[in-house]
Amino acid sequence: MSISQSARIASCAVVLFFLSLSAQAQIRVAVEDGSPNGTGADIVSQLNDDTWADFSATKVTAGDIDSLAELANYDVVIIGDSGNRNHDWTAAMSSALRDWVNAGGAAVLTGWGNYGMNTSNAIFDPLDEIFPTQNIASTNDFDNSANIMTILDPSHPIFTGLTDFSFPGGCCTEINPLALETGDVELARINSGSPDSGTAVAVKAAGSGVTVYLGPVYMGNTGYYVAGLRSGNPDRLLEQAVVWAADGVLVGPPTAPPTPTVPVPALSQWALIILLMLFGLAVFTNRSRLF
Repeated sequence: MSISQSARIASCAVVLFFLSLSAQAQIRVAVEDGSPNGTGADIVSQLNDDTWADFSATKVTAGDIDSLAELANYDVVIIGDSGNRNHDWTAAMSSALRDWVNAGGAAVLTGWGNYGMNTSNAIFDPLDEIFPTQNIASTNDFDNSANIMTILDPSHPIFTGLTDFSFPGGCCTEINPLALETGDVELARINSGSPDSGTAVAVKAAGSGVTVYLGPVYMGNTGYYVAGLRSGNPDRLLEQAVVWAADGVLVGPPTAPPTPTVPVPALSQWALIILLMLFGLAVFTNRSRLF
């Protein structure tokens, strides 16, 4: 075997190493939807379609993520409301999600989430603590989807490849016109500069973790024309927000405080064995040529 052949073997070993890492670098997402008419299942399908990244999304209910042990199975949790305020959020889920995010987890609150939280129910206080914007105090504002979303920080990884755009369909994008809270970083507004303007996208550092608020009603019932949110710019916005929250594939410094680092996946047992065999073969071949 020539030296060039040995080099090719060593190169294959390196390629195998990186392929084995990338094959395991899926972002595990829990999409919480216990509503009888929410469209969380459609969010699962749109994430698993892997348009902008590699996701492993699963639809769950509040009872599936109401402990730290259960939440440890995921990198990001997405919650929202159907627009009928019929979610299944519980005190246990709210507290567990807060504690998990503060310990380094990541969560995304989608449109109608403010509406779902604005019930003066103390069980939602932990959620209000971790998500951007004044959620419980929200006045439940929304805007016509045809209005332009103005991106305030185009350099943020959530907006990679995106410019100002409107959302398809006739209704709706949830916005929050109230003042930002400590730690909130506003990234986009609807109707920027007008009296009915409000926050459409924001991020927040919560303890060691991060959260995102997205005004588009990704989990809204089908009467809100949510089918248009499953592709194009709205799809890219959602998926890149999840990737940024998980500290995954997209590169570039976040404008919010640093996100928690997702550990590099370990090599699978078989990938490691094959890698060592290829390396050993390359070394043996070169030694044989010397003697």
